Amino acid sequence: MGLASATIIGKDATTADAMSTAAFVLGPETGLKVIEKTPAVEGLLMTSKGEIIESSGLSKYLQPTV
Repeated sequence: MGLASATIIGKDATTADAMSTAAFVLGPETGLKVIEKTPAVEGLLMTSKGEIIESSGLSKYLQPTV
C-alpha cells in the first residue's frame, strides 16, 4: 500500500516540499516515522486506499469544523 497524498507543515516551503517527497517515496509507515523524528515538521498522509494518517502534533494546526 502506497500513498496517494502527503501534506506537510514545516518551517519553510523548501523543508515541507522535501519532506512531502520523502514521505511519499518512503510510504506510510516509514514516512510517518521520518516525520515524527524531524523537529518542526507535521504531516497528514493519505494512503492509496483512502486511510488518513496524521503525525502526533498535527492537531495543533487544525480547527474543528462546525
